[in-house]
Amino acid sequence: MPVTKAVKEVADDYRHYSDYRVATERLRELGPAPEVADLVALLGDGEWLVRVAAANAIGQLGPEAAPQAAALAAALTDDSIDVRCGAAEALGNIGPEAASQAAKLTPLLADTFEMVRKAAKEALEKMQVSEEEIKAKKMRQRRQKARSQKKLKKLGLVSNVNCKGYLQLQFQGAYAQNGETKPTSYNLNISSSGWVAGNARDADGEARVTGKLVWPDGQPFGQIAWEEKGSVTLKASGTISEGQPGCYAIEAQYVSSFKNTHGTTQGQSLPTGATTIVTGTVVGQPMETNK
Repeated sequence: MPVTKAVKEVADDYRHYSDYRVATERLRELGPAPEVADLVALLGDGEWLVRVAAANAIGQLGPEAAPQAAALAAALTDDSIDVRCGAAEALGNIGPEAASQAAKLTPLLADTFEMVRKAAKEALEKMQVSEEEIKAKKMRQRRQKARSQKKLKKLGLVSNVNCKGYLQLQFQGAYAQNGETKPTSYNLNISSSGWVAGNARDADGEARVTGKLVWPDGQPFGQIAWEEKGSVTLKASGTISEGQPGCYAIEAQYVSSFKNTHGTTQGQSLPTGATTIVTGTVVGQPMETNK
């Protein structure tokens, strides 16, 4: 069984270390057929020998250990040379099924220690991933990040900070347009990184909403900007603050593509106990039309 073999390897390869006995005893406590989850937990053990043996044990499962590839990849930054090697070798044993973690192996190709560099290179070969593929993937990631930053800049926001975490906001109410009051509603999902997505509905129909929230930790309010695309396009930006827990207020300036109509929209939410869903009212000031 995996742990039995891993214990033997620890005994054979690390017998000259004074703490190998502690490591082998801890592994034996799991029994001959431990749960994979227990092995993953041992990757964070305080004894480096235990971490090495756990990585070996997981790697011996071969492709079956693909779901644990991310946990092994996290061990690639371990302070211990042996743990880094063990994690790399384990990923190699999983093979192509662990290719999603190949980019995290790349830094080890420049590791200070030759044994680590060798283990990383062999693992990539077993994954059937070339250095060229990894470089291409990194280039795509850099381009994606650049597009994301460009989108943030377009919205007037340059950060991915959202100290409030995931929010689901619902606003219902009315706005004034040329002296006439009309109903409106918003359903917004705000991700933990601050991206806003949802829909808005008013007398002109339904519009898709996309935007960004930036709210640094410790700040009394955040910055929010969004764009509505439907029969007309509307852009808005302003602030969002929290009074009582779960009670949010939004105040934003907006401009519409319809005759450049613009104004101010204010929204006040109501707390709903433990749930993250809040319901409130949107109140629009009378809009003006530029001459």
